[in-house]
Formats: sequence, C-alpha cells, structure tokens
Amino acid sequence: MKRQLEANDIAGIRPCKNMRICEVQSSGPQNLGCLLRDCRNFVDQRRRLRLGDGDAEAIRQLFCRLQLKDENFFYSMDLDQDGRLSNILWIHPRCRAAYKEFHDVVSFDTTYLVNRYKMPFASIVGVNHHGHSILLGCALNWLQAMNGVHPNAIIADQCPSINLAIRDVMPNTTHRYCI
Repeated sequence: MKRQLEANDIAGIRPCKNMRICEVQSSGPQNLGCLLRDCRNFVDQRRRLRLGDGDAEAIRQLFCRLQLKDENFFYSMDLDQDGRLSNILWIHPRCRAAYKEFHDVVSFDTTYLVNRYKMPFASIVGVNHHGHSILLGCALNWLQAMNGVHPNAIIADQCPSINLAIRDVMPNTTHRYCI
C-alpha cells in the first residue's frame, strides 16, 4: 500500500483521492490496516524526501564552481538508495581557516523541518578572539572537512541521537547542553 500511496502522489493524485482509492481497494476504511491519518503522514514524509527536479544537480554544480574558484572549498553530498539527496555538507575556506584558530568551543545547532525541503539543517558556530560568533560549517559530517580536529567543547541540543553521536565521534570533547 505504501508504494501505491507514493506512486499516486507522484502522479499528481490529490491526497483525498489517493486515500479513497486505498479505501476502495481494501473494501472500506475498516480494512485498511491503518488510519487515514497514518496514510497522510506517510505521503507527507515521502514528499519531504523528494527534491524538485534538478535541485540536487544545481547544488552540485554550484559547489563545483566554488571549488574551481578555491580548492579549499569543501563539500560532500550523499545520496540514498533511491538516488535522492540525503546529506550535504559545505564549508567555505574562511570557515576552515577560522576553525584552526578558534576550535576551543563550538555550538552545534540543528533546525528541523523548517526549510523548503523539510530536511534537517545543522550549523556549527564558534566564537573568535573578539567575542563574535563565526560560522564554521553546515551539516553533520563536518569533522571530516576539519581534518579530524575535534573541538575542546561543544554546545548542542538535548537530543538523544545528537548526544550519542557526539559521545561516539568526539569522546574527548566536553559536551554541554543549550539552555
């Protein structure tokens, strides 16, 4: 049923018609095996995972141009098994240089599902010698671009999965929670 829900959605069948088709095929809503709300949530979730046509390629082309201008520009893009963009990381050369000087304490801030694609976004922010916030990078596999240099301390949300990731990936980094 999940494949059909997604296929109908991609074909442009409105959500209410999509649900009605499933009801008819299962001989009534009582035989669906799930609530209509569950079907709507599934379709919404699958929509969030789909980028518009050419969006991922446009991002890749932009990053290639930036890397041609400056070889220290870093980016990494991951695709899932269906060829959809699942993770992206980019770091400007100035951010990499700033991290070499100011990697004592960083803040890891995640903003979930508020952008156009309803995908998580993470920013890594540090503080320079003037006490000003500086952007050090965006995304999750950021340490790879920083040549594996771990911060002395990190401030992050109280999300259990982030806590585990920080403990596993940066065991010698002091972790504190945002207030």
